[in-house]
Amino acid sequence: MKRIFVCVLFALLVMASPVEAGSSPNHAHRSQTVTQKIRHHRTHETPRLAGAPTNTFMRFLSNVLVALKKTTLGTMDALRVIYGDVRQALEFHTYRDLRKAVESGTLVRIKSPERFNIDFRTTGRGRIGEADRVRGHNLSYYEAARKSVAGAMIEISGLVHAGPVEITSVTRTDAYQKSLSTRNGNAQTDFPTHAMGIAFDIGLLRSNPATVNEIVAAAKTLKAQGEIMFIAETASKCIHVVVLPAYKAHFESVYDQSNAEVAQ
Repeated sequence: MKRIFVCVLFALLVMASPVEAGSSPNHAHRSQTVTQKIRHHRTHETPRLAGAPTNTFMRFLSNVLVALKKTTLGTMDALRVIYGDVRQALEFHTYRDLRKAVESGTLVRIKSPERFNIDFRTTGRGRIGEADRVRGHNLSYYEAARKSVAGAMIEISGLVHAGPVEITSVTRTDAYQKSLSTRNGNAQTDFPTHAMGIAFDIGLLRSNPATVNEIVAAAKTLKAQGEIMFIAETASKCIHVVVLPAYKAHFESVYDQSNAEVAQ
């Protein structure tokens, strides 16, 4: 009965989409359009919030995330249904697994992320790889992502013009997840999408209000199209984005095309 309920819940979450999650969208055309949009806007200067966040901004951000969270209730249950059968095959259990995945090309890095309006948080509190105190000097493995995830980052950033899209978490290992869960309640989960390599977090704390609004709008657009699902995390002030299997090929194409442009 519970599984039936979850299935119905997932259907309700994506039914507003003009493209159903199980359909076969025109990935090549969509990917080309996305790459063209990114090319047109990425040369602009993209300011971020100057200095420490003000109380006014914090109230604004909290209100945005609380309202957004109400629209994402039940998302994790739906993701368990979608990815449950392949979870074990996707998970990275140890740092060695992560390193081997990077070396084999299973995980990739976005070259020149600033060209795509992407900013990886590698310094300060809440930086990528912060919980790994043994290998904290080598954050590059924690910045790596599956091609589909990297493509989703690029597509979302292509819809944002008011400021950079800050990525605060990408791929983790099970061991890292457990370490992080001791001080981060959001990391306490029995379905670790970061360790499966299918998720990334967009930090909003260092963004300006216009950028926050554009990021939220971009996430809602991709969700409505059945490309992603996301969860608003009020405590960590971020949006947790998960790529859906139906758009894996599309996002991989976005990454490949963007990567080819950088190489030229």
